[in-house]
Amino acid sequence: MASLKQLVRDPLSEQVARDLEQTVRSGSVASGSRLPSERALAAEFGVNRLVVREALRILGAKGLVATRPGEGTFVLEANPGRDLSSAVVTLLEQDRLDPAVVDELFLMRRFLEIALVKMAAKTASPALLGALGADLDRFAEGVTANDPGRIAAADESYHRHIAAASGSKVLSLLVEVLWASLANYQRLYFQNCADPGVILDGLAKVTGALRAGSPAAAAKAMEALLEHGDKEFVARMLGHASRRGDAVEGGGVEEEGRSGGRRNPRVGGEA
Repeated sequence: MASLKQLVRDPLSEQVARDLEQTVRSGSVASGSRLPSERALAAEFGVNRLVVREALRILGAKGLVATRPGEGTFVLEANPGRDLSSAVVTLLEQDRLDPAVVDELFLMRRFLEIALVKMAAKTASPALLGALGADLDRFAEGVTANDPGRIAAADESYHRHIAAASGSKVLSLLVEVLWASLANYQRLYFQNCADPGVILDGLAKVTGALRAGSPAAAAKAMEALLEHGDKEFVARMLGHASRRGDAVEGGGVEEEGRSGGRRNPRVGGEA
């Protein structure tokens, strides 16, 4: 079975992020310390500032640093969720990738995301709906520009907004761990597997259910979205038929593809 490193050729931003992460985790930079400026880091690594900015965003998503406008980027204190995330990432990046591990993580994520969207639907605010609408707009812009990176960022932002709106600190922490662990898989999915237009339609269905204040409809839409994405990634990218069998009852929805009369077997999701 191919390893993740064989499937994904890491961009410069991830290489820089990995090096900075090792520096932060080693303890050589104390918690609360300010990192060198983007310009200084760019010169140190021999890359442009956009690469450094994206690397810092990656570290921020992992809870390692925080950027304060006008002040700089600061190292955060250690937390158990971050350590757990690191352990899961290590497990996923073994030389020989175990499809069973991927299956289990996808299944765990589905349980968490369905629970979170049901909670968010009960108290969906105009602020949440506005944030999700902006995420969908960015997603659509990425589709138009054929930019998988922009699509993946918009997708991640969408799911993080739902997690934050759920009000569950415990479930939100677990989802943060999963997002950090599955980041490479998600990017790989959008580069190779996804029909992003169909995924956008699926996200819009989730948003519609949230707007209607229907936890059941929101859960069903999210389940269909994730079920399809999980199976598509496992089948196409790992050459492995999912061991979980058919879709969970009630999760499948057929949609018409944007290319015309072609039928898509399920609403698209993401890995």
